[in-house]
Amino acid sequence: MNRARENHLQEIKQRFLDRVDLKYRKGAKEHKESLTTKTDLLEEALDEVVDLFVYILTEIDRKKR
Repeated sequence: MNRARENHLQEIKQRFLDRVDLKYRKGAKEHKESLTTKTDLLEEALDEVVDLFVYILTEIDRKKR
């Protein structure tokens, strides 16, 4: 890859890491139970997927207007 692509990749990776840090801390503040001891992670993950689908459809519809 060329330098521009390497730089772009580094920017994406840093933004991802920053976002993970913020999201994890927000979740820890909202949910007192430790993520490592939760037993319903798959159900919560499915709920997150549904939310994501709704958000994407809503944004697609908004851009059509």
